[in-house]
Amino acid sequence: MIGIIAVVIAAYILLLGKNRGLFEKIVVSCMIAGSYIYFLHLQGVTPIQIIEILFPFLY
Repeated sequence: MIGIIAVVIAAYILLLGKNRGLFEKIVVSCMIAGSYIYFLHLQGVTPIQIIEILFPFLY
């Protein structure tokens, strides 16, 4: 859990850094989203519930 938080904080620092290209921002955003999904998975949330959380407008 602490490792996931550290990854997210580091990703935000990279994302907010100056002189970042669009590709780097996309990669960092994917890292943040991936770590969030993984954290939810560790909490026992099913993939269908994760999709409902991330994309509520689909339902």
